[in-house]
Amino acid sequence: MALTQKELGYISDELASEQLIIKKYQTAVNQVTDPQLKNLFQKNISIHQNHYNSLLNLLR
Repeated sequence: MALTQKELGYISDELASEQLIIKKYQTAVNQVTDPQLKNLFQKNISIHQNHYNSLLNLLR
């Protein structure tokens, strides 16, 4: 089943959102010194990277 243009637009918007979230967490990882916060932010990066990859797979 092919995706509609509207659905492709939603996926594109979500991909952009996930990229922005990942960049913000990466910036936070580079700025904090607390190891627990670094670990938390890195886990969140991984979660959002997985979301991004899942969305990208929808387009393939």
